[in-house]
Amino acid sequence: MFYPSKTASKAITATIKQQFDKPWLTWRQIPNTDKGVFFESFKKKVSWKIEDEGKVKRNFHFKASHRLAKMFKKARKEGKKPNWMGDNVWNGLLEKWNMPLYRQKSDMAKKNRTSEKGGNLHIGGSISVNDHAIHLSQDLGRSVHVDEICQQTHIHCSTKEFIDERSRRTHEEFQTRFSRVISETASVVASTSSPLDPAEEERLRNRCRLEAASGRYKGRVYDIGNVNIQDDCVNSYIRQTQASPIQQSNAEVLHNLKMQIASQEQQLRHMTSRWQGFIGAIIQFLPPPAVAVAQQFLQHQINEQKSVPQNDVQAQDQPADQP
Repeated sequence: MFYPSKTASKAITATIKQQFDKPWLTWRQIPNTDKGVFFESFKKKVSWKIEDEGKVKRNFHFKASHRLAKMFKKARKEGKKPNWMGDNVWNGLLEKWNMPLYRQKSDMAKKNRTSEKGGNLHIGGSISVNDHAIHLSQDLGRSVHVDEICQQTHIHCSTKEFIDERSRRTHEEFQTRFSRVISETASVVASTSSPLDPAEEERLRNRCRLEAASGRYKGRVYDIGNVNIQDDCVNSYIRQTQASPIQQSNAEVLHNLKMQIASQEQQLRHMTSRWQGFIGAIIQFLPPPAVAVAQQFLQHQINEQKSVPQNDVQAQDQPADQP
C-alpha cells in the first residue's frame, strides 16, 4: 500500500495520462521497456526510501493495472474519447474493443463477476480502504485489525446492520474460525507457560479473515479490495496502521522544529556577519580603549563560529527526488 494513498493515486493517474501513447488493451500488454518509462515518470512525482524501491515498483504496477482498467471502463461507458488520450490511440482501442473475440471475452468476464463471487457492496464511498484504516486508527488511538476495518465499511451506522448477507456471513465465519484458532493456540501456550506473541495473534487473525473471505480472487480480498500478492495474508495491510498517527505527528513536529532552528541559526550568522562588518568599518575612528573592546568582541564572535558546525538539517530532511 502507498501512504498517503491519495498522493500516490493521483501520481499514478497522471503518469498513465502522460505516457499512454499506444492502444494497449491492458497493463499486461504493455512491453516491459515501456512500463519502465511509466515507472520513471512516476518517480518524478513522488519519493521513497531507496531500500523500498522493489516494493514500490511492484505496488506501482499492481495499482496501475487496476487504475488503467477503471479508466477504460469509464471511457467505454461514456462512449467518448478521454481528453488525455490521442485520437490514434482511441481509434485503435475502439477497433480492438469491437472485435468479436474481445467482446466475447468481455461478456464472459462480466458473467463471471456476477456469478458465484457475487457483488462487493460497501459504504466506504470514494475513500480508499487504506484511508479508512488510517482514520479508524486515529479515532481509536491504536493500530487496527483487518476485521475492524471491514466492519467499518460494511455496517450501516444508523441500523448497525450489515449492508448485505455476504458481509454478515463472512464476518460470522471469521469470528468462528478465529475463536477456534485462539482456543487451540491458548491450550498450547498454557502447556508451555509462555504468553501468545501479539504478532502471532495478528497473523492468525489475518489468516482467519482471509480464509473467511474465501481467499484472494485476482489479487483482491472480499471486504478489503486490492492486496499485494507478495504479502503474507494481509499483514502488510495492517502494518500501515502500526505507525500511529501520534508518532507521525511527532515526526512532523520534530522536522518543523529542526527547520526552524536551522533558519534561526542562519539568521544569527547573518546578523553576526553584519555586526562584524560594521565594527570593522568604525574601528579606525574609535579611541584606543574602545578599539581593544571591539577587537575582543570580534575575536569572540570568530571563535564562536568556529566552535559551532554548519547546520545540515535541511539537507538531511529534504526528501530526495530519486531513491
